[in-house]
Amino acid sequence: MIQSVDASPDLDWFRVTTGVEPFTYTFPASSFARREALVSADGKEAAELSRRNLPGARPARSSGRRALAWHPAGDGMVFLFKDDKTKKDSIRHWTAPFGEKDVKVLWESETDIASAQFTSDMASLLVRRTEKEETVFDLVPLAGGEPVRVFAFKPGDFYANPGDFVTLPGPKTGRVVLRDSEGRFLLSGTQYDKDPVKNPPRPFLDRVKIGAEKPERIWQSPADAFETATVMDDSVQTLLITRQTATETPNSHMLTLAGKSSRQLTFNKDLLPEVTQLRRERIQITRADGFKFWTEVIMPRFAINGVGRKAFFWFYPSEVVDQKSYDDGERTLNLNAFRRTTPNSAQLLALLGYVVVLPDCPIVGPSDRPNDTYPLQLRNNLWAVVDELDRRELIDRRYLAIGGHSYGAFSTAHAMIQTPFFKAGIAGAGNYNRTLTPFGFQREQRKLWDNAGMYVEMSPIMRADQLTGALLMYHGADDQNVGTFPINSLRMFDALEALGKTASLYVYPGEDHGQIALETRLDMWARWIAWLEKYVK
Repeated sequence: MIQSVDASPDLDWFRVTTGVEPFTYTFPASSFARREALVSADGKEAAELSRRNLPGARPARSSGRRALAWHPAGDGMVFLFKDDKTKKDSIRHWTAPFGEKDVKVLWESETDIASAQFTSDMASLLVRRTEKEETVFDLVPLAGGEPVRVFAFKPGDFYANPGDFVTLPGPKTGRVVLRDSEGRFLLSGTQYDKDPVKNPPRPFLDRVKIGAEKPERIWQSPADAFETATVMDDSVQTLLITRQTATETPNSHMLTLAGKSSRQLTFNKDLLPEVTQLRRERIQITRADGFKFWTEVIMPRFAINGVGRKAFFWFYPSEVVDQKSYDDGERTLNLNAFRRTTPNSAQLLALLGYVVVLPDCPIVGPSDRPNDTYPLQLRNNLWAVVDELDRRELIDRRYLAIGGHSYGAFSTAHAMIQTPFFKAGIAGAGNYNRTLTPFGFQREQRKLWDNAGMYVEMSPIMRADQLTGALLMYHGADDQNVGTFPINSLRMFDALEALGKTASLYVYPGEDHGQIALETRLDMWARWIAWLEKYVK
């Protein structure tokens, strides 16, 4: 069963990846065993490139080749290889007919090579290595001679990241690093600030000259918008700029650096300003144990039919190790990005007068025990959000609903069990019995047999008798996600029905893990709205 085919530029050779039996329902298809081989145009195999076995099986023997790719000029392949005897790492060139003697060493290093790319003039390699806790970029001439240091930096400093080298399409295939006629390189990156609210992210382009103390900045996004740049020519005179703001849809502009002239190319418009331009507040929440996280609140323009401060929560809990790892995830906050919406977005409920609450819901725990206190933390997160928003008079805690999809649906059921706040819930394609995912789920690596009690505690169906409020569930009949087979919703509905709870389940034919068909979406929205009007309004 062929999974992928990657042809050489001359179409004489093919990298063919095939699925390898046994197949299984235990893991997703992306984890199946696979084998990649190099095959000639007449179907003859020249070499096995790689092999991978199923998770848990004995690891497959490796050829030692890394970062295998077609040569940008179309002459065979290039790859990285570390010699077990000499311990030297090298960049190697492999040509047809791809036998053991058809390999040539382009350059060797005493230290490990992280990556190597050809420059656009095809005369050198730009090699990335780690040396004395620094990331080093060396320019290696292919004609021979000593490498030249381009620059080095200490990795790990998020706010001082120099960016990545700008690349162009290679002569025949792949990508090569842009090097202009004066031997200079270009770096593309984003400047972040420790206070992203006051100073949003600003992409930039820097020109790097060998021997210079620091790069030369040739372009940067303005502070009041979010712009990204694509280099359009080897001389770096023309940039394709994509510009957006919180209120402006992304549009493309052609910028000439020499004359600083700009010409708008696209004229996209906001087709739903009544949602995208609603007033939004970003509020920091402190829960009982002192952990701080953020919640976004979208305010409707006006109340409809007396909805007022009645609110709908839509969420998908995150899993973090500690406060720092959560805060690190907030460093890329971009308030200059256009506020998109989608046909399935809960934000659309603001059109009916609901306050839409999008709370972060961090579940904090060590990587080897991420869910030991999930129910407690879920309860404390939601309790803190409700208390704070009610204190600010943004919501009326007497009239709340909650919803989510997939892991958010699973968490919606938990929320209606663990807290007394929600009069209604909407849960899509969820898992309600964690014993049906016995080999782990989300960030949880422990198996059912390692900690059966935790699996039971994490299963909403085990506490279905404690659920309060009216729960509407929906599920695609052909959901192929191994963690959310439709039987989850079917059995949860059976349990709620038997317990006399207010519940409903709609199974959509032909749908997978999400809603695609227009008919499904329209039916879904009709049922959501009717459910909320009956149990929340």
